[in-house]
Amino acid sequence: MIENLRTDAVGLLEKGDAKIILGFEKGSLPRTATPAFFTKKEDLERLHFDPFCFNNLARFARTPEILKHGKIGIVAKPSDVKALAVLVNETQLAEADLSVLMVNCDEMGGEARKCEYLGLKTLGDAMKLVEERFKAADLSADKLAALAVLDGKPVADRWRYWQEMFSRCVRCYACRQACPMCYCNRCIAEKNQPQWLPSSAHPLGNFMWNVVRAFHLAGRCIDCGECERACPVDLPLVTLNRFIAREIKNDFGFLAGYSLTEKPPMATYSEKDQENFIE
Repeated sequence: MIENLRTDAVGLLEKGDAKIILGFEKGSLPRTATPAFFTKKEDLERLHFDPFCFNNLARFARTPEILKHGKIGIVAKPSDVKALAVLVNETQLAEADLSVLMVNCDEMGGEARKCEYLGLKTLGDAMKLVEERFKAADLSADKLAALAVLDGKPVADRWRYWQEMFSRCVRCYACRQACPMCYCNRCIAEKNQPQWLPSSAHPLGNFMWNVVRAFHLAGRCIDCGECERACPVDLPLVTLNRFIAREIKNDFGFLAGYSLTEKPPMATYSEKDQENFIE
């Protein structure tokens, strides 16, 4: 698997189809891997992939440091492919400048997990494969299990649950930094003229920050889980994001990451939009 991945990455650089490869190399500790960026084919001997390559590399693809190189080859898991699709949809990346070195593990985080290299693909072909093989797992009963438990609780109990969770937030913004969909040059949380959100870690500011960020991801979150993995206090951010994704799917029939042209419901307007939420 690794040799085939490296061979295709070398080919991209040699042919000029990519000027930089976004991938992984082994970390300095066992069971770790680190994002790595390669511009020289001889350095691709370090290119690596295993079940500990958690990061969604689409997070780096639109940064100035990467874009200045031009065409990009990127090692992408199914969730990363969906993130790239959203970024292209939102005109943050150009589809023609992307080559996808597609990989997948049956589950991340275990040495016994099986990983496979699915080949060098255009973004469009990678998206088709994700839809054929992996879309059925989106918002499945297993993934919504934690949400189903909350759904069974009274409203007052759910309110207390989220208040308790958000009270632990230390406002480090690790969730934002890990998220491929958070790419504003200046985040609303850092604006002080006017100040939209209280900046200190206290219940009101914490609640506003987490709910506002979740709404900003409505119809855009691709469920990679990087926000929750990065959180130092283990907030159930995936559960919150899946709640909104479920509502978007139920009300609008929309899932993020499967179209380069269809805009998310929260970014569009139609006179035929449902108004049953207005009382």
